Formats: sequence, C-alpha cells, structure tokens
Amino acid sequence: MRDAGVAGDPALDRRLVVYRTADPVTGEALEPGAVGELLARGPGVVEAYFENPGADAATFTADGWLRTGDLGSVDDEGWLRLAGRVKDCYRCGGEQVVPGDVEVVLLGHPSIAQAHVVPLPDERMGEVGVAWVVLEPGVELDAAEVLAWAAPQLARFKVPRHVLAVDAADVPLTPSGRPRKFLLAERARQTLLPS
Repeated sequence: MRDAGVAGDPALDRRLVVYRTADPVTGEALEPGAVGELLARGPGVVEAYFENPGADAATFTADGWLRTGDLGSVDDEGWLRLAGRVKDCYRCGGEQVVPGDVEVVLLGHPSIAQAHVVPLPDERMGEVGVAWVVLEPGVELDAAEVLAWAAPQLARFKVPRHVLAVDAADVPLTPSGRPRKFLLAERARQTLLPS
C-alpha cells in the first residue's frame, strides 16, 4: 500500500499509459521524483487530433508524448503524484514556482482557511507571487507576520511578495468549485500595479 496522494497502480496502468515528467518551459526530461509537466504515451492515450496538425504541434512532443497540462511527479517505481496545472505556474527570477507548493505551506498558518497564489508581473524578477488568503473567522490579516512565518519553509523565490485578504464569497470559482486563478491574477494586477 502506498501513502496518500499517489494515483493509480503502476503494475496495472503501464499497460495503458506510461508517464514521465519534463520541464514545462524547456521540455527537458526530468529525473524520477522531480515535479514537472506530466507527459503520457501508450495504447490508452490519443495519438493526434483529427485533421488538426496545429493542435498536434502544441499538444504533443516531437517524439509523440502527450503534454497533459498537469504538473506532477513520477517516482522510480512509476507512482504518480499530481501537483497542479502548468498554466498556474510562473517564473520568479528564472525559477519555476508551483503555486500549490506555496499554498500548502500557507494553509499551515493558523489564521489561513484558504490560499490562492497567482503571479504578478515584476520588472526585476519577471513575476512574483501574490497570495490571496481567506482568513479564519475573527482574524485580521497581518501580511508581514504571514510572510515571516512562511519564509523559513519556502525557497526564497517561492515566498510571495504580497499577501492580500479576500472573503471566501469573493473568490471567483468555476462551476465545479475550483478557483479561477486568472481572475485572481487580474485582480492582483488591478490592485497592486500602477495604472
């Protein structure tokens, strides 16, 4: 029995699909256990779009692997762990930031009920993180305290530049209840960047 968070059974699933990871920007193959874009190939995976070579070029690698758009890792035994979506990632100072990694840390803070990390353009760093947080009832945001608390638990480039409070009712959601991060990113730009 594997620990929580792994998906599938490699002994069974490899007959239908094989996964590996690659750097989402460069496409370079990653070592087992490293988080990157999940690539899939096998008899259970579509090989091409019908009469749409433009979509094929964007969706498949040159050697035929499907770019899933998901972030995750595959260990050396073939166990898969999901970590988020490629479209939610950003680069801060040339380093890839997976917002889910930062959100997990922030959710460990006793004042935070929800955390949603989005990128904000930055002239020097390329992009920096903005953490929208829903606070526990009766708590007021002390952004400096939250950042000081989170900093020792994160690589320096992953520490958000800004922490902003938002009411749970004001977090834009998809019909399935997932946060619409692109709307939170737009709200961050409107709030924090000069017009």
